[in-house]
Amino acid sequence: VDHLVTYYLRKGKFSIKGAYEYSKGIVVMQDLEEFNKILRPLHTIEVFALVIAASFFSKVFLMLTAGLVLHLALDYAHDIINLEHKIESLIKHAKKSDNK
Repeated sequence: VDHLVTYYLRKGKFSIKGAYEYSKGIVVMQDLEEFNKILRPLHTIEVFALVIAASFFSKVFLMLTAGLVLHLALDYAHDIINLEHKIESLIKHAKKSDNK
């Protein structure tokens, strides 16, 4: 889902194939400039904190937290190996966008 959201935000189109090709192209080309422009909303610290907080009140969110931890660990490992990666934040992204 996060790749589709990112692709939609960057390109204004909704396409599973397009999202896959866009994401794969960034990694294959090691396009760090394009990679650093991407805000993956479901990968931000704020979303992660909200899911963790909700997990204290719901078993569904507890399972979601476990899946999110695994997903993020694999994504970050992949990104660290293949690209320069930084932890993302909605607040930091908004501040960066305001400065442009």
